[in-house]
Amino acid sequence: MRQSFYRKVVLSAPPRPGSYAAMLITDRLIGAPAFATAEDPAWRMARSPDGVEDAIHHDGRFYSVTYTGRVEAWQRNDETGEFTSQVVAPALAATADDEKKHLRRRYLAASTDGRLMAVLKHTEVVVEEGRYSYMNKVVTRVHFEVQVLDQANGRWEAADMGGAALFVGVNSTVCVSAREHRGIELWLLFQFLTTCGMLLCLAY
Repeated sequence: MRQSFYRKVVLSAPPRPGSYAAMLITDRLIGAPAFATAEDPAWRMARSPDGVEDAIHHDGRFYSVTYTGRVEAWQRNDETGEFTSQVVAPALAATADDEKKHLRRRYLAASTDGRLMAVLKHTEVVVEEGRYSYMNKVVTRVHFEVQVLDQANGRWEAADMGGAALFVGVNSTVCVSAREHRGIELWLLFQFLTTCGMLLCLAY
């Protein structure tokens, strides 16, 4: 069922009886998200014309980014039980600034200081030249652009990743303090692709 219908489930908190909310991100062909709560455990589809690419639960609310770069917050109507969204930040870029790069994915996370964070994954196809032309190789390079929301001024700005580690993945994207997790070495950057298609990236 996963991959063909849904891609991810976001929980409001560790599941426990009587107190939870969950957001389900469906496949891009379906586009609309679905929600369930302890009070209303049946999944309810919600309207999202642009489709939801990624989502997190942060500061007591569900946040999502659409395939067109719209960042929205979701609110439940206590009377009807329906979830509706509203735009809460400027749209993220729909394409890469560099024409040689291609924007592949957007992810949402929360920075170590509690601000909303966006991670943009770009790919670039380059030719690595060998000693002779027949030794040239075509390779795909992956680049990450990290931004944080300046809510007071209503704009995205480049994130200062000094002392922070960022894990980017299909199931979850998490930003933690490298100073509080001494097992993580500073100035190390690596990527790991599992058989499940999850990308693990640490950036400092």
